[in-house]
Amino acid sequence: MPYALSIILCLFGSLLASSAQDVHELMARARYVTTLSKTDLEGRLKKSSLEIPVKFSLNGENLMVQYYVDSLWKGLHVKLNPTNCQLFDINADGSESLFSDQKIGQDIAGTDLSYEDLSLRFLYWPVAELKGEERIKSQNCYIVRVHNPDQKGNYLYCDLWLHQKASNLMQVKAYDRNEQHCKTLQAADLMNVDGEIMMRKMKVEVVKNGDTQSISYLIFKNPEGPKSSSRRRSLR
Repeated sequence: MPYALSIILCLFGSLLASSAQDVHELMARARYVTTLSKTDLEGRLKKSSLEIPVKFSLNGENLMVQYYVDSLWKGLHVKLNPTNCQLFDINADGSESLFSDQKIGQDIAGTDLSYEDLSLRFLYWPVAELKGEERIKSQNCYIVRVHNPDQKGNYLYCDLWLHQKASNLMQVKAYDRNEQHCKTLQAADLMNVDGEIMMRKMKVEVVKNGDTQSISYLIFKNPEGPKSSSRRRSLR
């Protein structure tokens, strides 16, 4: 092999290794910022005239979610670890049971948001590749493609838009088992809570053949109290 060609191949291999290392560090930061907050939020899941009250309690690695359907509060516990996440059903007596794999891809209470979306499990998929950069809603983001390592849920892979400075998840485009774009999740509005930027509104868009089929929203109230800020930054 000519010397010049061998040098080029070595440099190219080094660049690929560096890129792979950087993207996994980027994903690790995204997972880390997800568990930084200690916050209680109330809001609603909305699809057309349907509105479902929801409560979120984030305490480090534990996300507790409650939603009100059929005159009952139902619960979900998402345990966020550095390298994986686990889902548990919260039973009526307060006990917990491991969440069924068959339910992960199901929509919540007739809306377009699934348990898979809510758990953010795609942040923990181990195979990731940097696809590029893009500015969306005035925010500079990296685009990272992550591949589903198992048969759970509805997605084969997802493209994630991660804020370049804060590492927050700004947008997700999910692709089904036929590699067709099937859903978009987007941070449509942000708010400042205890000095941290958090999502106030998430837009959930179901897509088929490139066309929008339905839209749902996850909308949070701005928390009240002396430590909470009413300042919001619109991304619409």
